[in-house]
Amino acid sequence: MIAFLVCSMTHIGYANTSPTIEQNKTITGTVVSAEDNMGIPGVNVIIKGTSTGSVTDFDGNYSISVPNNSATLIFSYVGYVSQEVNIANNSTVNVTLESDIAALDEVVVVVVVVVVVVV
Repeated sequence: MIAFLVCSMTHIGYANTSPTIEQNKTITGTVVSAEDNMGIPGVNVIIKGTSTGSVTDFDGNYSISVPNNSATLIFSYVGYVSQEVNIANNSTVNVTLESDIAALDEVVVVVVVVVVVVV
């Protein structure tokens, strides 16, 4: 009887004490421009709410490891409107970025004219 109690007590409190291992999945895709449907190199791909990210290659392709509980990727590039995309259960997320017309209005061109007079 004592052996039974000792064996039973060794298992009390040990249910669900193993550490939870967070599973990651890889998301891949291509980021293209809406104007010419060409890949955009150097686009930042960030997991929303973190500092974890990736950058598109020369052809606009990217790959990023995302925890299963991360639901949104942010795509940003200078001169384009940033876009947030819910990844849901997808393993491939392709994005088309639109030009940011407002950013183009803010471009300032400075012309410097130097006149040298020789006497």
